[in-house]
Amino acid sequence: MIKTIGFLTITATFLINQSTFCQSKTKFTLADCVRYAVENNIEMSIAKIDERMAKLNYQYSKFELYPSLSPTANYGTNFGRSINPTTNQFENTRFSSLGLGFNTNVLLFGWFQKRKNIQSTYLSSELESLRKEKVSNEVELTVITAYLRVLLAKEQISNSELQIEISKNNQNKIQKYFEVGKSNRLELAQALNQLSVDSADYFQAELNFKQSELELKAIMNFSLEHEMELVIPENIDNLSVEKLEPLLIYEIAKSHLPEIKITSTQKKIAAKNLQISKAQTLPQFSIYGSTGTNYSSSYFETLPNGETVTMPFGKQFGNNLSQYLGIGISVPVFNNLQSKKNIEQNKLQFQKQITYEYESSEKLKQAVYKICIEYNIAYQRYLANSSRKKYSEEAFYAASKRFESGLINHSEFLIEKNNYLKAINDHTASKYDLYFKTIQIQYYNNSLSL
Repeated sequence: MIKTIGFLTITATFLINQSTFCQSKTKFTLADCVRYAVENNIEMSIAKIDERMAKLNYQYSKFELYPSLSPTANYGTNFGRSINPTTNQFENTRFSSLGLGFNTNVLLFGWFQKRKNIQSTYLSSELESLRKEKVSNEVELTVITAYLRVLLAKEQISNSELQIEISKNNQNKIQKYFEVGKSNRLELAQALNQLSVDSADYFQAELNFKQSELELKAIMNFSLEHEMELVIPENIDNLSVEKLEPLLIYEIAKSHLPEIKITSTQKKIAAKNLQISKAQTLPQFSIYGSTGTNYSSSYFETLPNGETVTMPFGKQFGNNLSQYLGIGISVPVFNNLQSKKNIEQNKLQFQKQITYEYESSEKLKQAVYKICIEYNIAYQRYLANSSRKKYSEEAFYAASKRFESGLINHSEFLIEKNNYLKAINDHTASKYDLYFKTIQIQYYNNSLSL
């Protein structure tokens, strides 16, 4: 009696916890998971930061076109024999001095080096935006894969539960037959063994489900403590085949996928860097200018009455004011052939990017043709497994009737039962595989809608 009460208490507690557990679950559609992951995925967060840094670099590179202006100030005390900055005379006395000034530098002509650098930083910012888009697409496909794995694992749990139910019913029948002498110990042992095997398969399915769910949460950067309930896509059980044209899909993919645009942008950056390295070997013309003034505590003036006093601060600043304006030319004659080396390296880098662009295009074409082949095979496999599931189900129920009538032995019945349950699992797996292949085709065809 005590054991019964304890069992009922544990069962009631379990049911209450399950009820609370179900109420606390958050429902997620496939689109919800993708949206959440794009906003919270760690790789996406890093890609967004990289994009902002590149845009910031581009914004500030524009200021390279403006003249430089540097204010200067210095104050100090001199001891012993030193030059007075206001009189340029050697003095052997202690005095304090203050100097203020401004320096400016304007590049008149530098073979558009700065403009090319600004264009290069702009392309770099565009490159980071494309990389962010590429990461977003990768996260999206990864989430879809993980999402479907969770649904597949969950459906396989249901298949395992059906398997256990059939095995348990069979074990109960064999037990009753054994008690009345219509069965033997071998068949009873086979039934019990089959139930144990099916139970082990169920726990493996549970493990697969939990692992798949954890993987999905990790990709989404979703709290592992919170539960989520995934909504099965409406059209997953009504998949239809469509005639594919790989070359057309490739052309569409080439026009919108960031992978191709990335290599194209990298080629443009390499071309700009080559132009910049060539411009660095040419003369540059600049205007230099400066203005400044000084004050010294040892700078004296004689008053009309003959008295010698330190010249006032404001008067010294006015008297000592000076300006400078000049034009400069910088001619890179020889720098250990570093300029020539940079030009040659940038030429090779440009050629390398041309090769990368071609390689990227070819890889995309291979990927499109491959997925088209896989899609057609997945559809044929799905049709075959659908037929197999239908006929294996008929065979199983026919075997059940024949076993109950004593026309076949228990071993033959178990073979048909296991064939039926394997057909169910294979049909489920092929269904989700075809659905994922359909999504991949839509991704390349720029028609993905979740």
